[in-house]
Amino acid sequence: MKYYKMLSDINFNLEFFQTLFTETITDEWKNAKGKYGLRFADMYPVHVHKHKELQSIRNMIPSLGDHIKLIKIDENSTMPAHKDMQRTSAINIPAHNNSVDCVTNFLKGATPTDFIGDAMSNEYVQYYENGTVEESYSLVDIPVLLNTTIPHEVINMSNVTRFAWTWAYNDSFENARTQLSNG
Repeated sequence: MKYYKMLSDINFNLEFFQTLFTETITDEWKNAKGKYGLRFADMYPVHVHKHKELQSIRNMIPSLGDHIKLIKIDENSTMPAHKDMQRTSAINIPAHNNSVDCVTNFLKGATPTDFIGDAMSNEYVQYYENGTVEESYSLVDIPVLLNTTIPHEVINMSNVTRFAWTWAYNDSFENARTQLSNG
C-alpha cells in the first residue's frame, strides 16, 4: 500500500462517528448533488474542541487538524481525479453507507487540467485527467490514512450516497505513516 494505510490498530470508535453524522447532516445537505453537496463540508466543519471523543483522538495523534469535515459522494457518481492543495495527508473515517462499491483510485501518469466538466481547479484542489489506476482501496469499516498529494478519484458504484469524515493530518504522508505505525 503505497499511497494509503489502513488504521486497524487505532480505536476510532466508529459508533461515535456514525452518531456525529446523524447530528451533523441536514436534509438540505442530503439532497444537494455534486459540488453543491461538497460545499456543505466547508460550511459545517466539526470542531475538535467541542467533542471529548475527538479531543481524545487528537491527544493520541497531535498532528491531526482542529476540525473534521463530512464528505459526500452521490450514488452512482465520481469525484473527479484531483489532489488536495492545502494538505498532504488525511485520515478518512466511515460515517454512513460506506461499502466496497465506493472505491478510491490513486492514479499514475495523470496530467493537470484547469477544468473537469464545470469544476475548475482552484487553491483547494488541482484536477487531473488521463491517468491509470495504480492502487485502490474502499473505505468500509476501518479508517484509512491517505496521501492527498497523489492524484486520486472516488467512484461510488452503489445506489446510495456515501458519507465519510475527513481529518487533515498536518505532516507528510510518509511521516504520518511512520508515526501511526509506531504508535
